[in-house]
Amino acid sequence: PDPGRVSELLIKEGDEVEAGAVMARITYDRSTAETSAQELASRRALLEREQEQLRELGEQQVAQAKRRAKDLESELAQADRELRLQETRIRAAREEAARYQKLAAEKFVSELVAKQKANEVTDQEIKLQTLRRARSQVDRDLAAIRMEEPSIQLRSRGQIDQLARQLSEIQENLANDQVPRLAMEEFDALLQALRGCGIGITVLDPFDPAAPNAVFPNNWFSTHRNGSVVLYPMCTPSRRVERDPDLASTLGREGFATKQVLDFSGWEHHGLFLEGTGSLVLDRLKKRAFASLSPRTTENALNAWCEQLGYAPIAFTATMDGRINGHPVYHTNVVMNIGQDYAVVCFDAMPYPADRQEVEEELAKSGREIIAISIVQMYRYAGNMLELRGTAWRPTRSGVEGALNEERSYTFLSETAFHTLKPHQRVALERHTQLVPVAIPTIEAVGGGSVRCMLAENFLSRA
Repeated sequence: PDPGRVSELLIKEGDEVEAGAVMARITYDRSTAETSAQELASRRALLEREQEQLRELGEQQVAQAKRRAKDLESELAQADRELRLQETRIRAAREEAARYQKLAAEKFVSELVAKQKANEVTDQEIKLQTLRRARSQVDRDLAAIRMEEPSIQLRSRGQIDQLARQLSEIQENLANDQVPRLAMEEFDALLQALRGCGIGITVLDPFDPAAPNAVFPNNWFSTHRNGSVVLYPMCTPSRRVERDPDLASTLGREGFATKQVLDFSGWEHHGLFLEGTGSLVLDRLKKRAFASLSPRTTENALNAWCEQLGYAPIAFTATMDGRINGHPVYHTNVVMNIGQDYAVVCFDAMPYPADRQEVEEELAKSGREIIAISIVQMYRYAGNMLELRGTAWRPTRSGVEGALNEERSYTFLSETAFHTLKPHQRVALERHTQLVPVAIPTIEAVGGGSVRCMLAENFLSRA
């Protein structure tokens, strides 16, 4: 039975029990399972917001510490200048005091004047000691703030890691008997959104129904305008069962023409991995293949794929925290997305300036508007979106909907991604496309992917 709880328990005893009558009645409330899943999802959302706030607070504290250190460095430089100037004053005062002492000895000036000049030397020396003490204090403050910066980073990282562990526990709790049903409802909601935008759909049944991530087909195949179907080498053995070796026939039954199948799955035996349009973000017009290198996206596999399909590789490094020694981002389509007239990119995740420059220059040469997102937004799948062309109802002059023949651009993304976008980013995107947010919290929480991962574009022509 579905998980739930007993909401009512009635037991009859003694004289209340009649022959043949029911002795007990149990009311079982199965709606609580869904409520529990919703509560867990809500708790996950709260923890994600708290994680985001902690990350932003840590960044602000580090930035504040850096500004303070810069101010103290300026104060230190000013103190050094004042010390040098004061030492010059003391030398001049000493020379003048010696000269007056000599004049007093020769009776040209009084002893009182010579003594005043000697006292001036003492005053200048006292000022020098005061300046030295002040400089030492600035030096200590600077050393303290420099030690504080890594401490802030460690403290912030520790708090974020603690929340990450709690999120992991929630994700495990969400992986219960209700997850398949909730995921199917979210999948159906995406299909409904696609149909509502006049976008054709082919639903592929999982080759292996037990495959854990069959909802993400874009990782194991792609299609191309020249009639090619490409099968990809998968890093995780449990996901390799998702591949349908007879996909061309399946697509043929749906009315699509396949001219050739390029099966690269054998690369797995040589440690070469390339997980479809998860690993590859393609500029199909300019023939550029952007790829964030990781265990799931190896450079040799990228280069071999580009050679076979006539693309130029644009390889770069992206990490989950933007640091050189950070954990690589698992898929490129988490870092960036390329639409017809825009590109969404998380440059902050790229620790090497040369990579950032190359990616930005390549996108700028294509004439697209570049919309940068933060690492926090990347975590919330703001880079995991997909632009599609659909047809919409064209209103008549009388305001009545007419023929379904107006082609429009739609960009599909999750509600999580939509809500993390800042107003200026939404405005920039909506200059080129209509945003279509879809709620898929269960799939994002349990599957670790978002809307773009659920969609594999079909560029094949009809047979």
